[in-house]
This record gives sequence, C-alpha cells and structure tokens, in this order.
Amino acid sequence: GTHADISALKRAQTELRIQRDLIIKLSSTSHLQEALDCVMDEVLQIPELDCGGIYLVDPATRAVELAVHRGLQPRTVERLARLDADTAEARCVREGRPIYGRYSEIRFRDDPALEAEGLRATAVVPIHHQGQPLAALNLASHTADEIPASVQALLEVIATNIGGTLSRLHTELALEESRSDLQ
Repeated sequence: GTHADISALKRAQTELRIQRDLIIKLSSTSHLQEALDCVMDEVLQIPELDCGGIYLVDPATRAVELAVHRGLQPRTVERLARLDADTAEARCVREGRPIYGRYSEIRFRDDPALEAEGLRATAVVPIHHQGQPLAALNLASHTADEIPASVQALLEVIATNIGGTLSRLHTELALEESRSDLQ
C-alpha cells in the first residue's frame, strides 16, 4: 500500500474554488453592498479566517469606513467603524501595502474593547484599481496564530480581482446618483 498526503492538493482546490466562485458572483452583481457581502462570505470560507470586514475609502475625506463585517463583537465594530484619514490604519490602506501578523504585535492602538475581542492573527489587504485606493480587506482569526503564506497570496489575488469590480460599481452608483439629481 501507499500513503500520500493530499492536504496540499485539497487546499489548492479550495482556494481555486473560492476564486472561481467569487469571480462568477461578482461578474453578475450590480450593487456595491451585494458585492461586499459576497466577498466577505467567500473569504471567510478560508479555514484560517473567521472574522473581519471590508473598509471603503472615502475619496473626499480619505478616511476609511467599515462597510460590511462578519464575526466581530458589536463593541469591536463600534470602535472600528470609521478610521480617520490621519490614522496609521488609513495610511496603510491608502499606501497599498498589505500587513500580516499576530494581532498583538501589529495592532495600531491599545484599546481594551479591541483586546477583549481575542483576535490572534490578522491580515489587512488594500484593494486598489489603477493606482487608486478603493477599499481594504481587514480579516482576522480568533484561533490561528498566523496567516499562512498561501492564504496571504490568495488574499492578494482576491484583492486584485475585486478592485476592478468595486471601481465599476462605484462608477455605476455615481452615474445613478447623477441621473437622480438631474431628474
């Protein structure tokens, strides 16, 4: 008999399925909130991730605002709902550099409410389109101590893929608002 470890193969299949399902769902989405919900539902199928949110960049104020979240306590959501433009978190999103690590080592502020959440590993992955910051995936785990390299790569691919979709949906929303204003 033989013994073969197929866990790497199963992980790769899961990652490809998540990417495929996300691309298919986003291509048929015409509402921003629906797209954001879809992204959260798909990325939280990654075993190492169990909570997080998506922040949208306000082009006028350069602040980032939480648009959708899953798996976080209400106090945490309240504390993290809006990040002003001058905060370190907002600057990281606008600069476009992903951050991965233990939450205790990279947290941007000391806050008992955030510490009570019990986050262990975190990932902040900016979403850009044509050099413009649009949003950020802010994901975490209550159980895993790190985000594996394969998951980091998957999150960056997802962020790249959804950048164009978010840009399209922002443009469609602006056009709809302009039409409404004209009427």
